[in-house]
Amino acid sequence: CLSFLMGVNGAVGCMAQLLHDHIALAVGSIFLAIFWGVLLIANLLAFFLLLALFLSSSLMVCAVAWDGLDHYDAVSRGIMYCFHRIWHFLFYHLVALLYAIPTACFVVGAFFTVWGITCWSVRRTFETPLPLFPWDGPVQSDFHGILFQGVSWFYFGLIAGFLISFYACLKTVIYALLRHQIEGVPLERYHQV
Repeated sequence: CLSFLMGVNGAVGCMAQLLHDHIALAVGSIFLAIFWGVLLIANLLAFFLLLALFLSSSLMVCAVAWDGLDHYDAVSRGIMYCFHRIWHFLFYHLVALLYAIPTACFVVGAFFTVWGITCWSVRRTFETPLPLFPWDGPVQSDFHGILFQGVSWFYFGLIAGFLISFYACLKTVIYALLRHQIEGVPLERYHQV
């Protein structure tokens, strides 16, 4: 969609320049003035389409995972939920954001606190010059240095995994609430195991 509009914009601009240079100054300007409004409206519609696609892309994943839809139905359902209940969509995302920020800050803060206490106690006990983070300093080639790097990256991978799964859970809850709001699917359906 975007590449098509960029091509159309470029073609109209080239055509106006060609008319301006080879036929007459007024013809190129008139041609550009006629198509300026059409291009502006088309680009505005493309912007809103891309915005809806960006906002509803995570709902499409939920539609495939929960309802077993194919990708065409998932795209149409995700965009439909975004457009039909835009205020609910934005409100649910605002509530999710207000819930996610303190929760993620607490969990990440707890992870870093545990990490800091562990590094401090290892440094004090073994008097080993360990960097505080795995990306601080060069990788040591001995067994302890390699083990520290591996455990460190695994630990920080746990933090990243938690944040990704937390995001996926929030989007799934938003999908279930929007589906309940639009199609009347009871929320109890999602509690069945």
